[in-house]
Amino acid sequence: MTQSHAATDLPAPRAAELPRGMTSEDVALPARELLPFETTEDLEPLDSVIEQSRAMGSLELGLSVQRRNYHVFIAGPSGTGRRTLAHRVLDKLAPQRPTPRDVVYLHNFEDRDAPIAILLQAGRGKRLKNDLDALLDHLRSSLPAAFQAPAHHTRLQQIIARSNARGSEAFSKLRSGAAELGFEIGTDEDGDLVALPVVDGEALSDEQVMALGDESRAQIDAAREQLDPLLADFVHATRELEHETREKILDAQRNLVKSIVEPEVRKLSRRVYSRESDELRAFFKQLRDDILDNAGAFLPDDDEQQGQQDPRAPDPFVAFRANVVVDHGESDGAPVVFETQPSFYRVFGKIERRVEQGIYLTDHTMIRAGALARANGGFLICHAEDVLQFPGVWEGLKLNLRNKEVQIVDLGETAGLLPTSGLKPAPIPLDVKLVLIGSNHIYHLLFGADDDFRKLFQVKADFDHEIARTPETVEQYARFLAGSAKHNDCRGLTRDAVARVLRHSSRMAEARDRLSLRANMLGNLLVEANYHAARAGRSHINGEDVDTAIVERVHRSSLIADKMHNDLHDGTVLLESDGARVGVINGLAVLSVGEHAFGRPYRITARTFAGEAGVVNIEREVEMSGGLHDKGVQILSGFLGDHFAKDAPLKLTATVAFEQSYAMVDGDSASSTWLFAILSSLANLPLRQGIAVTGSVNQLGDIQVIGGVNEKVEGFFRFCARRGLDGSQGVIIPAGNTRHFIPSEEVERAIDMGLFHVWPIERIEQGIERLTGIVAGERGEDGRYPLDTVFGRAQARIDALRKAGSDDDSKADKG
Repeated sequence: MTQSHAATDLPAPRAAELPRGMTSEDVALPARELLPFETTEDLEPLDSVIEQSRAMGSLELGLSVQRRNYHVFIAGPSGTGRRTLAHRVLDKLAPQRPTPRDVVYLHNFEDRDAPIAILLQAGRGKRLKNDLDALLDHLRSSLPAAFQAPAHHTRLQQIIARSNARGSEAFSKLRSGAAELGFEIGTDEDGDLVALPVVDGEALSDEQVMALGDESRAQIDAAREQLDPLLADFVHATRELEHETREKILDAQRNLVKSIVEPEVRKLSRRVYSRESDELRAFFKQLRDDILDNAGAFLPDDDEQQGQQDPRAPDPFVAFRANVVVDHGESDGAPVVFETQPSFYRVFGKIERRVEQGIYLTDHTMIRAGALARANGGFLICHAEDVLQFPGVWEGLKLNLRNKEVQIVDLGETAGLLPTSGLKPAPIPLDVKLVLIGSNHIYHLLFGADDDFRKLFQVKADFDHEIARTPETVEQYARFLAGSAKHNDCRGLTRDAVARVLRHSSRMAEARDRLSLRANMLGNLLVEANYHAARAGRSHINGEDVDTAIVERVHRSSLIADKMHNDLHDGTVLLESDGARVGVINGLAVLSVGEHAFGRPYRITARTFAGEAGVVNIEREVEMSGGLHDKGVQILSGFLGDHFAKDAPLKLTATVAFEQSYAMVDGDSASSTWLFAILSSLANLPLRQGIAVTGSVNQLGDIQVIGGVNEKVEGFFRFCARRGLDGSQGVIIPAGNTRHFIPSEEVERAIDMGLFHVWPIERIEQGIERLTGIVAGERGEDGRYPLDTVFGRAQARIDALRKAGSDDDSKADKG
């Protein structure tokens, strides 16, 4: 509680006592020692962003521990170097890890719809593909040549000749037997055997036989019955001979193919792959057998000889096609995959298709790996928000991590939406470290709602958006600016330019002793400052270029702010910057439009009268206020009760409102402002309209820290400056916000010249004295305040309202 004294005895604020913007004098070391260089070209550039020890420790732990479920969530605001620092750790860690194996999909001879997955040493996947391609090329040239070789033709001719000789012998035997029975064996036009009866040395046709007498026909029929077994034996023998001949020809061809294929496959298998896996050895055996069984596929047919092969025909050599879906032949260490667009197919892979006559067809050569398979054995980095936005990705990631395998499936098939060919590739064993980058909001959302997330992500690397301002961090900051200028192809910065950037960084962090770590925003500032330096023909970026870039950036995004400020001057919005009004005070609010946040003054009014409603928040009554706003208003009742109603009820109604506010209102940073307006109305004391107020108040009357102090002060300064500064205007802020107040150059100049003021206060009494020029007052031993004080006048008014209410109650009782 402050001592009672006349308002004229209050010390006049001096510019030197007011909060100042951050300069080199605010730290322990002199400017020359703090920034010991002429330009950033004299510094060794920092090749990354400024390191955050807490986040880096967590990140290194999470990425180094090779245990199941030790996946990492990197949390923090965008632009703080989360991705850059993650890459720095991984660039050091990944080369120390073993290089993963290649993944190759091969044809499954037992079930063509279930391709097999083979894991090979890094680089051998592509070698296997090339070897199989070379084997196919060799067979497609050597087998037809071998089939056309004279030795092979001679061998086949010998088989056919022996078969023909045996056939001729059997035919001669049939003819002899038929002749003994009176028949002659011949063939008809179709080549079928015909047995014609012979009478008087002449072979008779069927018509001639029918013309014979009954006795002659009977003799012929009897002889034919003896001939039929001979014919049947001949046909059977002929068929057996044909089958035997065909088998001998096939054996000859098979032996020929085997003599060519078996050495090549054996050499291929034993040369490189014999120790790779049992599955690969089994594949080579099945491939050899398939070639032997389908050697005819290597021989050109008539269409191929004429160049008329149907391009839609299935590939007869698909078994030779090795599909290397993951190739680490050029890798050195564990892979690091950053998937910037984590859609379902880009993460988990896909199965492509071709359309033939309206039917979707596919095979193992059309399997494509996703980021998860490519990162297998290493690290997969994604932005959490993107992962959650794409359908099926988050659930699929959890399923694959839980099962420790990558299953390449079709999204439509998984959801049961599309008919597919039913290809089911074998899963790939999975050992990957998943790194998600996101905000703290997403982390806490997942942690609270998803049990799997809590199990999978054991490590959180928490990145801050700011860092303490110390001589060490200032030195790092200067080196970071040197590296950022080099990275963005900008000119070097002078010492003054670095100091201006440091000041702006502290403004971004909203604290004198802090520096912002929003690296992307600082990089953009350098690019724009470099543009202004180039236009001015300077070889380096100086302080003026930095200031110009800051002002221009604000100007580009401040159209709406300018229009709203214009409304304050053309009479659209009622506001005053001089004079005094009872129950009327200038409050301050921060509005945001995109990246631009700006302060704007609002008129706040309060009226007090008899009643029992207490403090009435008009915004709340019309449902235009948020919870924090309502809480701030309710706190006022506690303060009024503590000061003026310890022994009797208030019997008071006080209404407060943001005038000409047509949107939702939230936050309690105006609660002290509302209290000042209520006290003014109760005490019937006018408040200076050249002063705006911001600050939260508690029930004890302490002024509490608020946010956006720079924007609020500058917003009221802009209003007053346009109306005309006379040295009486200023802003009351919480004393706790002194460390956050870093004014713009324009505001700082006005403060230095005594044209504008900023008054930090700790108690409500200090503020009401500044606003009214009257002592706040201190409760005496009798529990009352002196009548010539603000609180004394307010108490007298409350007593009068209480008495009026009691009189009204008495009259009502008598009535």
